[in-house]
Amino acid sequence: MLATIVRSSLAAPRIVTALSLLVALLGTGALLGARLDVFPDFAPPHVLVQVEAPGLDATQVESLVTRPLEDVLGGAENVEAVRSTSSQGLAAIQVVFGRGSDPYLQRQVISERLGGGSALLPPGIGPPQLSPLSSSMEYLLHFGFTSDRLSPLELHDLVRWTLKPQILAVPGVAQAQIFGGESRERQLWVDPVKLNAAGVTLEELSEAARRATLISGGGYLETAVQRLVLRAQAPAESLSALGQAVVTTAAGVPVRIGDIAQVRDGAAPRFGDAMIGGHPGILVETSTQYGANTLEVTRGLEHRLEILATQLAPRGVRYHPALLRPASFIESAIAKLRNSLLVGAALVVVLLLLTLRDWRGALISFGAIPVSLLATIWILGLGGLSLNTMSLGGLVVALGVVVDDAVIDVENITRRRRTAGASADMRSLLLEASLEVRRPVFYATAAVAVAFLPILMLSGLQGAFFRPLATAFLLAVGLSLLVAMSATPALCALLMRRHQPRAEPAWLGSCKRWQRSAIAGLEPRAAPVLVGVVLSGVAGLGLLPVLGARLLPDFRENYLIAHASLRPGISLLETSRVGERIAARLAAIPGVKSVAEQIGRAENGQDPDAPNKSEFEIQLEPSGRATTGQLEARVREVFEQFPNQLVEIYSVLAERIGETLSGNVAPFSVSVFGPDLDVDDEVAGGIAALLRKLPQSGTVRLQVPPRQPELEMQLRPERLSLYGLQAAEVLGALNAAYHG
Repeated sequence: MLATIVRSSLAAPRIVTALSLLVALLGTGALLGARLDVFPDFAPPHVLVQVEAPGLDATQVESLVTRPLEDVLGGAENVEAVRSTSSQGLAAIQVVFGRGSDPYLQRQVISERLGGGSALLPPGIGPPQLSPLSSSMEYLLHFGFTSDRLSPLELHDLVRWTLKPQILAVPGVAQAQIFGGESRERQLWVDPVKLNAAGVTLEELSEAARRATLISGGGYLETAVQRLVLRAQAPAESLSALGQAVVTTAAGVPVRIGDIAQVRDGAAPRFGDAMIGGHPGILVETSTQYGANTLEVTRGLEHRLEILATQLAPRGVRYHPALLRPASFIESAIAKLRNSLLVGAALVVVLLLLTLRDWRGALISFGAIPVSLLATIWILGLGGLSLNTMSLGGLVVALGVVVDDAVIDVENITRRRRTAGASADMRSLLLEASLEVRRPVFYATAAVAVAFLPILMLSGLQGAFFRPLATAFLLAVGLSLLVAMSATPALCALLMRRHQPRAEPAWLGSCKRWQRSAIAGLEPRAAPVLVGVVLSGVAGLGLLPVLGARLLPDFRENYLIAHASLRPGISLLETSRVGERIAARLAAIPGVKSVAEQIGRAENGQDPDAPNKSEFEIQLEPSGRATTGQLEARVREVFEQFPNQLVEIYSVLAERIGETLSGNVAPFSVSVFGPDLDVDDEVAGGIAALLRKLPQSGTVRLQVPPRQPELEMQLRPERLSLYGLQAAEVLGALNAAYHG
């Protein structure tokens, strides 16, 4: 088959060259429109379900909400794992499916399951919500807003109702989570004395407020010639209108809401906060839609935000861009890989010119690089694969093999052209020279390709990560073999038909003579040579365990994420106070560009953290005075000055990989199960103490289920019957007094 390809290429060299140029153009178009991402889609399909449970503590959420939904969702098709977190007022359940599943189909399955599972939830529980479908990396762009003129309530209103719709309108943005500020709500501040004097219960007052704010359609009025739509005025649009709503009538006198309560706009109970540069503000976290181009979406969102920032500045709102920007890693990786390709290509050109001493041969050999690599990118695009760190790395690794195939063919043609006379038949010479090396070229390429086949057949996480690298490499190598057997002979027929190459360089002849003498000297000593090769292989196997084994190397990024946790039960204000002190010390480090902190959880946030937990997003700016590693060490020193909290510091990529795959950012975790929580805690503490004694154990964190100090109230049935009260009335009054 290879001989047929060579003969066909020499028979129609112009057509083959034109087809090669066409393929290169298609590859260029695919490169310009390629989907760029940090990593391939390594995470299996998963769905996050969240349920709001106002007023319930973590134990009640676990028993009344989380477990019933886990039983319903765990029976869905192709479910591999179900992870859940129950915290005050929120249940978060992550359902992980098998690799290769259709994410859209799995979301449909979960939606159908939730339709029946909602009936199992107690009254007052919000409907289950599915998080938007996002990419494996999830993070898109984090940015913030601060203001010295607007109150936290006004700033939150501006971001929530004006900016968030603009952000979600950017193509490729899946979600925008808001941390910080105060969410506006209409509140009734009840006076217990007036409530008791009017003989009104909290249930009656709540029902009156519900009726006063109920929106109902007006229908229409039909006449002989036209139809008039009746639009009912929205009730209680203003605070005064709500205060005039009637609760009941006592002795013919109406009792209004304003008579027993103050009606005003206030802030809803907060479960999270945000600090930007040590100052209160609003932090917005956006995520990428599944299959979107991360780099393109990031640039589109930044452009939209820059336009909005100019309009916000006159209102006293300051925009803090790129507090966390994974696209920077993509740009850095692409730039480094591009430089590697350019440097490698330049070295190849220099070496070809030195060895062949002919620009025609160097051009033909070098032309195999762009044609093979661009054709590979074109095929990857047709297969729906993105250009990421792994696939681009495969192209860089393939660079040497790609040019080697063409060089062998060109060098053999040049060598035979030197020895042949001017009257030699060029077509026969080109055909014989190309066919002479087709088998060595094929075998050499096949030997290299076979070494990558095991990587291509990897499964699980390793396969998802490294299969794109092997795919890109094998495609590039296979296409380079095709180019060497087709485009290279065709170009030689067009450019070297009437060209007489120069004599071989003297230094190259000396190298060949030294090689021949070395081979002649080793030929009678085959046994010692074989023993040396075997011993070197055994030595390599012996040193293999010393190198260690890790899925990925340490990433030297310009962003760090620090997970900090104070004692359970610490208030939101105290966490903010400690975070402000930490942020001030971090900002004082030369080379730290920005510091942002998210505390607790956002509105419908995917991380249901308690108020005692926070996450610092630190942007580094390395320079000649301090490298990324040195800056990271200084950041760790700052957190060590606060021993009252547990801290874990990771790069953004390592944090997202660990949390996406296992629900835990740590690279190694041990889970303890048992019927007694106290015994579980004791055993887990012993395991943690043992792990801390291991060399280079790093940060060992004991993560227990969230437990907060509680005041438990037990109702006395005899007292309830004595006062004629129902348990629901007492619990409702308690919820209204301390939750709203």
